[in-house]
Amino acid sequence: MIIEETIIGSKKPPKFKRIKKTFVHGLMIELKLTKKELPTGQRISYERLVKDTTIAGKKSVVFVVEHEVFDCKKPIIVKDCFVREMYFTDDLEWKKFRNKVNIRDLVKRYVSYLDKIEKVAKC
Repeated sequence: MIIEETIIGSKKPPKFKRIKKTFVHGLMIELKLTKKELPTGQRISYERLVKDTTIAGKKSVVFVVEHEVFDCKKPIIVKDCFVREMYFTDDLEWKKFRNKVNIRDLVKRYVSYLDKIEKVAKC
């Protein structure tokens, strides 16, 4: 695939370069107030996004994360939140967590998993 590089305001002619193969995967995090359900429309949208990336040969995951920040003027510290459920490429079904699982830990595990996939794909 060829892309065009242009510099706005430049008098140089556009350059053409080849795009290198990349391993772009999806990681989506949906923040919800504790006990608030994911609306059906959002659930279906996330399922379709994950399925489409799977069809494209990529990995993707959606984490539904709970927070307890009731004041919308206060920031939500995502790294301290817990995952309530997830939808992942390998299962294509929603998994609920019985125990509290920190989002930071799951993201680290997911990134580590993707690193292993990339190393195998490069061989």
